Amino acid sequence: SLELDYNRDWRKEKTAETISLTGLYVSGSYKIFDWLNTGVSYDNRKNYYTYELRSLADSLFDSAFRQGIRTNVHVRYSKNINFYGNFGWRNREGEGSDTYSYMVGLNVSNFLIRSLRLTPRFAGFTNYYTSGYNPSVSLTKNFRYGHYMGISAGSYFYTLKNTSTNNMNNWIRLYGQLELPWQMYFSGNYEFDWGDDVEGHRILAELGYRF
Repeated sequence: SLELDYNRDWRKEKTAETISLTGLYVSGSYKIFDWLNTGVSYDNRKNYYTYELRSLADSLFDSAFRQGIRTNVHVRYSKNINFYGNFGWRNREGEGSDTYSYMVGLNVSNFLIRSLRLTPRFAGFTNYYTSGYNPSVSLTKNFRYGHYMGISAGSYFYTLKNTSTNNMNNWIRLYGQLELPWQMYFSGNYEFDWGDDVEGHRILAELGYRF
């Protein structure tokens, strides 16, 4: 996919360009074996001015070019066990170092009982300002007619490189969805957070209709 902006009037004055490349995304995947899939993607982005931002000073408008590559792999170990992971690199003009991120996970279907899914996951990153990692695990039970409910928990550890400050945050979440008559559904999410940055309760409820 490719995004081009045609700039006129004040946008042309701001960007000094008639045509701007604001987004490019290329993705490909390959099935090596029946049990092994891999892929790679490239993307970049550039902020673009809108009417609401036209009066914003150039020094406050982040128009720096970004580009990144991400690779992924998916391994089917058995009918109910799958491994997956990805690794990404991102570069941004003006930053002193690149950003690296990674994630590995395991999906176990029919864990202990039928329709119960276990998903442990570990993610991490490092960039010019911070580095950190995020372990988490979720347990989801699917029911007939599309209903489901689950519980998940995790932690987020990160270090501010300029001050060598370490921070830790934790969360536990209860979630679920109930399918209703007339193509409607009700979903809910309750989360409790505690740690160095945030502590408290979050509640989200949604009543929806599928067209």
